[in-house]
Amino acid sequence: MRRVYSKVIHNFSTVWLNYAYKYGVAEKMVKDLHLWKSNVNQKTIKFFNDKVISNNNKKRLFSLINQNLQFDQSTYEFFCFVLDHERIQYWDDIVTHTLYLYNKKNKIIDVQLFTSIVCNEENINKIKELLISKFNFSKVNIENIVDDSIIGGYLIRFDDIQIDNSISSKIKNIRNKVQSMFY
Repeated sequence: MRRVYSKVIHNFSTVWLNYAYKYGVAEKMVKDLHLWKSNVNQKTIKFFNDKVISNNNKKRLFSLINQNLQFDQSTYEFFCFVLDHERIQYWDDIVTHTLYLYNKKNKIIDVQLFTSIVCNEENINKIKELLISKFNFSKVNIENIVDDSIIGGYLIRFDDIQIDNSISSKIKNIRNKVQSMFY
């Protein structure tokens, strides 16, 4: 079941992204998807997933959301396409996966930066430049997360990569080396 679920999401996302590039609306689509992710709550998503509620009522709600957020017409049409193909329960995942595919295609990466204090803009920009040059990204989006377990330094996570330059990990490494010498 999980494989079918993933394939459905991937296929719809790929179709949407290809359409957006073909008709020159990719940037608008990405803006719409970010608007969706930042403005639509779980109650609304549950409404769309409810099989008892008619597709016409779901289209009406999407139209109301559209009046407020002002999505591109192509976003509305794609929503209706997903709805008409009985896959609306995957809508939020399709949105997330489409953003992932767009970012991957355009070498844009979302990074989590863990530090003991909020990092200033100058240091964040240095980390962005380092990641762009080392990993050949076109753009790096950094979410700075303050973590009390980071005594100093930083920890960077993206995709399946972790760069640990924290004091706490260095202390742990020293402790392990000392322990291995005696045991």
